[in-house]
This record gives sequence, C-alpha cells and structure tokens, in this order.
Amino acid sequence: MYAGGLRMMKRQRGLGLLDVLFALALLGLIYAGAAKVLMTQKETNAAQDYRVRIEQVIEALQKYQYQQRTIKPPVAVIDEFPTELNDLVTTDEQFWINCSETDEAAKRCIRPDSVPWTRERIGYEAGHKSITIGTELRDVAYAQLTFPLSSSVIEPIYRAKWATELLKMPYAKAQTNGDIIVTVYDPLLSQLYDEFLQRDGSVALTDDWDVGGDYSITNAHDVTILNSDGTQKIVSQGLVDIYTVQHGDKVRKPSCPEGTQPYIALGLGKIFISKDYQLTGSQKPYIEPLGTDDNYWQVGLEVRVKSLITGELTIRNDGEVTAFTQCK
Repeated sequence: MYAGGLRMMKRQRGLGLLDVLFALALLGLIYAGAAKVLMTQKETNAAQDYRVRIEQVIEALQKYQYQQRTIKPPVAVIDEFPTELNDLVTTDEQFWINCSETDEAAKRCIRPDSVPWTRERIGYEAGHKSITIGTELRDVAYAQLTFPLSSSVIEPIYRAKWATELLKMPYAKAQTNGDIIVTVYDPLLSQLYDEFLQRDGSVALTDDWDVGGDYSITNAHDVTILNSDGTQKIVSQGLVDIYTVQHGDKVRKPSCPEGTQPYIALGLGKIFISKDYQLTGSQKPYIEPLGTDDNYWQVGLEVRVKSLITGELTIRNDGEVTAFTQCK
C-alpha cells in the first residue's frame, strides 16, 4: 500500500514539471510574438516620423525659393533653390535650426540631409527646366532629393517601411535600383502654375485676369484702381466726381490710371438774373484757358441778357454750373 502510493506521487510530480515547462514555452512564444509586433510598430512609427521631417525639409526649400524669387534684383532661375541641401542651415535660422555636424554627432539636433537607416546622406540636386504652360514655354526651378534605398544600402525586408512612407509624398518616384527621388517645385507652380490666385490675396496678378465673359465678381467690399501718381481711385466712391461751381471757380483735376487723362463735362445749373434783365437765350458754361493748369480747370459762365431799362445787350456771369470730372 505504501509502495503504490509512493509511485503515484512520483508520477504526479513528473506531470507537474511537464506542465510548467509547457507553460514557460508558451509564454516565451507569446513574448517573442509581442516583441516582434512592437518592433514592427516602432519601425513603422519611425518611418512615418521621417516622412514628416522630409515634408519639413521640403517646406524649408520652398521658403528659400520664395525668398530668392522675390528679392530685388531677381536672381537667375537656377539659383532659386540652394546649391546644397545643408545651405538651409544658417545662423539666423530662417529655414532650419542652426545644427552643425558636431551638434548632430552629439545627437543635439538633426541636419536636413540626415538618413536614419544608413550613414549615407540624402542626395541633392538643384536645377531648372523648361515646361509648357498653355502655349508659353517657361523656365522653372526645381530641387531633387534622392533617398538611398537600394539593396546595397538596406535589406529589402527593411526597405519597404521607409519606401512606403516616402512614396506618399507628391512628386515621389521609385527608381529601378530601389532609390526614391522626390522633386520639389515652386509651391505655386504645383498649384496651377504661376497664375494660381490665392484666395487670401497673397499672390499678385501678373497679367490680365479674364473671367471669360460668363462670370462676374460678386460681393466685393470695394475695388480700387491704381492712379499714375500712386494714389488709389475707390470705385465705391464713384468714378465720376460732381461739383457745383460758379463763374471763376476752379475744379481740381482727378488723378487717373496710366493711359487715361482727366476729363471734364459742364452742365448748366441755376441762372440768376435780376428783374432788370431779360434772358436772350444764350447761356454757356465753358473752361477758361488762362486759369487752367495741370492741376485745375477754371470754370466760366456766360449768360447773354438784355437790360429792360436801357435795352442794352450785355453778358452776365451770375449762376451755377454743374461740373462732372472723370478719367478717359
């Protein structure tokens, strides 16, 4: 009885040890799978973060290009983008944080051409090419970023995560050797070329704007027209100015847009004659040449009357003249 009981206890201990070993093996598989998932997720997040950083590099390049294009005198098209990618790094930090090679080696910051999966750097080229916009041939600047993703640089199993994110960017293209090239253009060129009209009014029109005759400009608060002397003519205040003047008064000539001249039209207003005179029918407003110069017109009024006392024909100047001024 005692011996049989001892054999049963040994058998139970053996089964318990197998259960523990099996449980440990199962936990090991679970941990290994979880670690692999976490590692994969970490690599995916790293690739997404890198794409965001490259988008910041592209934004910095376009800021640089915009500054070059708008300075006076304008630079050549080929000089609109920086010669080297790390030219974005300046002491005044206009485009990128001031990060030296020493700073980057100490992991204090990251330079624009950094690549996380290799010691190689982003390849960079700035240039220009001709494109056709409508019927016009134009020379436009571009910058080209080359990301080293060939099999000699990174194993194919790791390449996919980085390539997938980089190919999400505009103007990204995979090369036959595995590298990916991203081309950067003028941000306005990528949005319907130079004539793209920003709704916030930040882009000036460089040519006539034809709405095609089928559309109108509506709900404008106001419109102003540039005069040749630099002043603005406000449309809401009227394009024709109206004055009521008397004989000998002066009317200021309006400032006019280039290609137009000041113009005045005169109309009879009220005629004032005393009871001792009678109108003979001739009433004429006119411009007095001797009193007119580059800035003013002098207005005159001639009213022919007859004296009821003496019968003498004479000219009186009493009355009002309506003057209409505009640019034609």
